[in-house]
Amino acid sequence: MTAKERGQNIKELLSTLTPKEERVLRLYFGIQEHKRNTLEEIGKSNEVSREQIKKTKNKGVRKFRNRIIEIRKILNENKQGTFFDDKERLIKICDKLREYVERVNQDLLNKELPYHYSEFLDEFMLTMIDGVDWSGHYRRKSFL
Repeated sequence: MTAKERGQNIKELLSTLTPKEERVLRLYFGIQEHKRNTLEEIGKSNEVSREQIKKTKNKGVRKFRNRIIEIRKILNENKQGTFFDDKERLIKICDKLREYVERVNQDLLNKELPYHYSEFLDEFMLTMIDGVDWSGHYRRKSFL
């Protein structure tokens, strides 16, 4: 999968999140933006606390990650409606992204979320976006 295809797949999968989660993830990780924003910057622009933005970010990345890992199970349990019109396309997108992450760092899919999962989720999302294994050297300072 090329970086362009991966980017398109990430954007499509982001659109399955709530508008608030999608907006926070796009700003925080610099998706379709010229720079990455800090939690404080996002909070100030939305007039909410840093902690509320952090919870929204973590919830969004956790949903994103879970969809990549367990999309078939999620769709089977959600028979009443779906967060995406074309289920087959969603399955293909999630399968491609899962294969990609497995090649970069299998632990990001196989590990259970640690008790304090914020950095683990950031590592997962950065790996998805940048295609770099951030494990062991993740630093929030790199966003500034």
